[in-house]
Amino acid sequence: RLRFRVATPAGQLLLPASDLLLTRDMSYNETAALAKQQEELLLYRAMEDDIVAQVLRRLASVKLNA
Repeated sequence: RLRFRVATPAGQLLLPASDLLLTRDMSYNETAALAKQQEELLLYRAMEDDIVAQVLRRLASVKLNA
């Protein structure tokens, strides 16, 4: 979960507070615990990459009033 907002140094709100929430389903198999641990790490890394991409897309859409 990530909550963010974008404002200028003067305090003008460019993007209101937004929540991004990512979830993934992961099965568990006790006989393959080490493999599942690696899978968990890969899933978390993929979720981090996905949330960063979403934030960057939203930042790219911000229009500054000059």
